[in-house]
Amino acid sequence: VSDLIIGNSSSGIIETGAFKKVTIDVGARQKHRIKNPNVFNCEFNMSELKKIYKKATNKNIASKLKYMDDLYKIRMNSSQIIRKLQN
Repeated sequence: VSDLIIGNSSSGIIETGAFKKVTIDVGARQKHRIKNPNVFNCEFNMSELKKIYKKATNKNIASKLKYMDDLYKIRMNSSQIIRKLQN
């Protein structure tokens, strides 16, 4: 089990909220995407990455994420999903 994700992919931003895991988004590729509080942005350089890593792995952050509302969570049951797909 991973404690955090590091990358520049939208999956780190969209999917990790469901797992309440920290994501470090490196670079500007996902700059304008809506982000959950578990996402930390970082420039593409080692000193910045080390600084953000230290901040993101703080134990207080992990405890706060337990109560985070996932912005990307879809609140539908299976019959609603089937109707959406059929339409």
